[in-house]
Amino acid sequence: MNKLIAGQLVLAFLLSNTLMRGIELGGLAFQFSTEPGVYLTPYRLSERPPNGLEEFDSFYLERLPGEEQEIVVNRRGDVPIGGAIHTKRGDYKFKSAKLIKGKRCYERLMFTTTKANGISYRFDGRYLENADEVNGQYITLRGTLIKFKGGRRVASGKLGLYQWVKL
Repeated sequence: MNKLIAGQLVLAFLLSNTLMRGIELGGLAFQFSTEPGVYLTPYRLSERPPNGLEEFDSFYLERLPGEEQEIVVNRRGDVPIGGAIHTKRGDYKFKSAKLIKGKRCYERLMFTTTKANGISYRFDGRYLENADEVNGQYITLRGTLIKFKGGRRVASGKLGLYQWVKL
C-alpha cells in the first residue's frame, strides 16, 4: 500500500471517528476544552470578509513570551495570550488578549491590537459547542471584529472562523 493511500485511510478513520468532536480537514478544532493550549492555533475565515474588513485574512494565537513550559492562568481562570492579525496591508500584534473561562471550559476569546498607521482592531468571540460546517470548513469560533482608524470605529462585522493546523 503506498503512503498516499495509507495517509488517506488514516485521515478517513480520524474524520469518521472524531468529526463530531471537532476535527476538520486540514486542522484540529476542539470545542470547550479545559486545556488552553488547544486554542493556540491560526484561525481563518470560511467566507468572504464583511464589508469594510476586506483586508482581513486571519489571526493566530500563541503563548506569551516566557511561557514555553507552562501556560499561566490568572486567578479568574482566564489565560492571557499573544498573537497577531494578518491583513493584506500588514500584521497587527495583539496589545492584549485572553481566553476567558466559562463555567466548564474556555468559551470566549477577546483581543485588541496595537496601532499601525492609525489602524487597530478589537475582537470579541465565542467558541461553539458544536462546529458549524460552512464552505467545507468547521467553524469553531464566531465573533465580531471591529476596525478603528484614528481611534474611531470605521468598520465592524461578524466572523465565522475555523482553526487551521497543518497536519
